[in-house]
Amino acid sequence: MSCGHCKLSCTGRVGHPSATYQYYVCRGKLPTVVSNREQHCPSRLIPTQQLDDVVWDDLCLVVRHPQVVAHELQRAQAGDWVPQELRRRQASLRAVSVGISRQQARLLEAYLAGILDLATFELKRIDLQRREEEVLAREREVVAQGQRLVAVENVARSATEILDQLSRGLEQASFEQRRELVELLIDRVVVTDDAVEIRYVIPTTDASTHTRFCQLRKTISTRLRILWLMAYPA
Repeated sequence: MSCGHCKLSCTGRVGHPSATYQYYVCRGKLPTVVSNREQHCPSRLIPTQQLDDVVWDDLCLVVRHPQVVAHELQRAQAGDWVPQELRRRQASLRAVSVGISRQQARLLEAYLAGILDLATFELKRIDLQRREEEVLAREREVVAQGQRLVAVENVARSATEILDQLSRGLEQASFEQRRELVELLIDRVVVTDDAVEIRYVIPTTDASTHTRFCQLRKTISTRLRILWLMAYPA
């Protein structure tokens, strides 16, 4: 958990040894010898139970609606591209390519028939060749986009299946089970006044569900990073 004002981490505190009131406090509010900051952070104390409830409710929302995660991933990674649009662009580029090939054939026929001199033929041939290379480059990009779209769909499908598995038994989850889910799915919670920003990391393979994200910070290829911004009273 981090403070949105000074970006330092937050720790848990109890109001009084005999009190039950608990809260999170930014490290920037602690003495300078601890915070290493000359000025104290202006952030407020955050009631632990209230924030914990917000985070848990939002986590349940994400787990129970994996299609939202899949949609956001596809939108972020693949833009607004859809298979039908890919096929339309591929067909259009193929038609342009066929047209250029026909022009090249007619150009050669004109040169062989003596209608064009060599200099004119070479100029037109180089221009058609340049256009052909541009079309081929665009075709390769469309193919690459299609491959990325397929890859994104596969990752989204895998993440959806894993979230569906994790959603079972949420209502009956014990405190320790809830904590395990939070450690598994959440990278960081950032609180700035009344705004709570929750940064999720979604497992995309069965193996990655057995490892906490803190152990994967250097190798996160099996996780999706997703930013979830929600406004709640802190």
